[in-house]
Amino acid sequence: MAITQADIVKWLGRPLTTTESTNFASNLNIAKSYLEQLLCTTLDCGTYGARVYDARDGFRTVFTDYFTGDPVVTINGATVTDCSARFFDNRNTAIKNSIVFDSVLDAEEVSVEALWGLKPLPDDLGSVLAQLFATAGKPYKATGDVKSKRVEDFAITFGDRTDVQTIADNNSAIINKYALCGVINMTSGEVCRWT
Repeated sequence: MAITQADIVKWLGRPLTTTESTNFASNLNIAKSYLEQLLCTTLDCGTYGARVYDARDGFRTVFTDYFTGDPVVTINGATVTDCSARFFDNRNTAIKNSIVFDSVLDAEEVSVEALWGLKPLPDDLGSVLAQLFATAGKPYKATGDVKSKRVEDFAITFGDRTDVQTIADNNSAIINKYALCGVINMTSGEVCRWT
């Protein structure tokens, strides 16, 4: 599912401006790039296939890219069923990003066959994407945050944070929920692109 103008309007809570409508594709690509950087991953492949991940000796969990559905997991060419797909520790989500085995792994690599990507984009993450979209077409500027002020001789110093930094700070709970930045040993070598 491609992200449409209707999706951005829903997540923004307002209609698009004329400039946003005209530059929709460009602004969306910029916003997606910002979001992928904040999450340390690509979000949207929409392809079904197998990816190989390194197993961590002595651990039961293999962290993966985002996927949906029931994966087919193989170790050394043999399909295994003594595992469950999860989103970090949560079993009850449509989106998954890890395979948890019933026992400690004694393997080099684990192959996971699944539908890759974060489709559809969850509404909370969509809201962050929409905020980034709204700032994508604007020129760089520091925010209007007052960093310091002085009464005598009247001086004001404004903060130097960008709109993207402000959005990231204001939505840190949502970003941390999905971010793969701190995930240990997640390597598949697969590169996804937004469609």
